[in-house]
Amino acid sequence: MKITRILGLSCAVLLAAGCATSDRRAADRALEANLRAELNGYGDLAGAAPHVRFYADDGTVTVRGPIPDERDREMLLTMVRNTPGVVAVNDQLQLPYPPTGVSSPVPVYQGTVPVPAYSAPVVRVAPGTVAAGTVISPSPRVLATTTPDQACGQRILDQLSSQSVPPDWLQNVTITVNEGNAYLQGTVDNQQQRDAIISAVRHTAGVRTVYDELVLR
Repeated sequence: MKITRILGLSCAVLLAAGCATSDRRAADRALEANLRAELNGYGDLAGAAPHVRFYADDGTVTVRGPIPDERDREMLLTMVRNTPGVVAVNDQLQLPYPPTGVSSPVPVYQGTVPVPAYSAPVVRVAPGTVAAGTVISPSPRVLATTTPDQACGQRILDQLSSQSVPPDWLQNVTITVNEGNAYLQGTVDNQQQRDAIISAVRHTAGVRTVYDELVLR
């Protein structure tokens, strides 16, 4: 009788584990379908990445396939990171090799990138005047008004680096941290650059609100 109860309990445990595994796989397949739908919503990007595939495993998404250039790669990875349900991104995208003797204009960063859990609200405002601050980085130009803001500014620099925002996108951008609020001022070439910069800043721990004053050329 005792052996029968033990066997019954073991079967119940195995059945529960099997159900959990099945649910996880179903969630991963749904996440893959959601990512495909998100990509298809970006007309130009979808056209540039027709052979890119998404593989989800317990929320970690592997992005694999050819991508034409670094800008499309950054835009695609930003889209994946910002998709609900994604906990980490494994970048296996393949960029075309430059011709022999020609160096790639932008360094390629690959590997598993954790998705920041923190996300500050973004407010679009007209260009204005922000309180002057201490320069903590000349390039990219980051200013801070207080000692805590200086620490926050350094975290913004780290986040820009971890999200692989190319330095040349920030050449004409000034980020001022004032009482935990981040003010983005200057000019960028296109919407993709603006989105990448905003994404990095808003996912920086300690940033209360992002005030977007960036202007497209």
